Amino acid sequence: MNSADKITNSDLLKRYNSQSAIPYYELLSTNQWDEKRNHILKRDGTVCLNCGKTETEYIEGLGNIWLHVEEKTETAFIKDGDGFKEEDVTTEMIYHETSDKPYHLHVHHNYYVLSNLPWEYPDEALKTLCNWCHWKFHEENKVPVYETIEKLKNLDYQPCKRCNGAGWFPEYKHVQSGVCFRCNGVKYEELIKQL
Repeated sequence: MNSADKITNSDLLKRYNSQSAIPYYELLSTNQWDEKRNHILKRDGTVCLNCGKTETEYIEGLGNIWLHVEEKTETAFIKDGDGFKEEDVTTEMIYHETSDKPYHLHVHHNYYVLSNLPWEYPDEALKTLCNWCHWKFHEENKVPVYETIEKLKNLDYQPCKRCNGAGWFPEYKHVQSGVCFRCNGVKYEELIKQL
């Protein structure tokens, strides 16, 4: 889905009639999240900060092999309405080592605030992880959940028993973006009860 096909948070509010009813995976399909995600990926050099891997691309004819891809970009001035805007443009794709599994880059939240939308976090609260490191992190760690950013009182929520608080399964990305059917992407047992 390219950015022109993305929806906005206000589109979702119209569809669901309430911010608290919008599934988390839907919020991650908005222009607002796409912009924040791309900003964090660029800041982190478009590599997993844990293992250093880049995204992979499946190349037809090579069997079950993916190649790690690095995009070289440069800033260009693109005509936009009455003037020009700066935009990063891909100038070259560099293919590196092969992999026996696909890698996708995710932006991980170091903590969650119930009143915040996914893009309403300071940059330092977000970091780039590949899908495998992100999944492993959620299996082995519990991400703190706070009621509000002003009251950093840890709510001690329990991760979903099915997805360990990840909200998704990387191996099922092709089925409804891999969202966990048990928690519908909300990640925590206490929030499942509110659905």
